[in-house]
Parts: sequence; C-alpha cells; structure tokens
Amino acid sequence: KGFTRSSKLLSHQRVHAGDHPFPSPLSGDHFAMASRALPHQRVHTSGQPYDCPYCGESFDSSRGLHQHRRVHTGDQLPPLRQAVQENTGAAGAPADNHRREIL
Repeated sequence: KGFTRSSKLLSHQRVHAGDHPFPSPLSGDHFAMASRALPHQRVHTSGQPYDCPYCGESFDSSRGLHQHRRVHTGDQLPPLRQAVQENTGAAGAPADNHRREIL
C-alpha cells in the first residue's frame, strides 16, 4: 500500500505493529491514532455536540451531521466522491491522488 504522507504511513504501521499509544482516560482503551480517541470518549459521555438545525437530531461528529443534513436539503454528494461511490471512476492522476486523500 502506498502513502502520500509519511505520517499516514506511520499511523498505518501502528495498526500492524499493535502499537496503540493513545489512551482513553475514561475506559483505558488504547488507540493507534489520536483522532480515534476523542470520538471514542463521546461513547462514554453520551456527547453528541452536533445538532441538526432542521430537526434537532444530534450527532457525535460534524461529518455525521453533514451527511444527515442532505436528508433535509436534498444536496447530492460532491461529483468526485459520487463518482467513487458509484465506481464509475474519475479521469486523471490528480483525481486518483485526491480520491486517496478523501476516502
């Protein structure tokens, strides 16, 4: 597997090495990436700080709220992501590199 950033490679290597240096102070669980520890802490605190302005439903991540808002607004996926999800592909190496970054 190829990586465009050395930090991504390091995170990936932790998965295979079993290295989980980021602990959850509430449960003692450990994570290979710091970015996974905060969402996990919300499991213990029932923290869902992202509220839908249309219906009031709460989410534990801004991404979850953003995806949910499409229910109310009818917005479609951005063209590149839609092409990836539909497996139609996007032309060109820059699009392929971008696809690796966002997925």
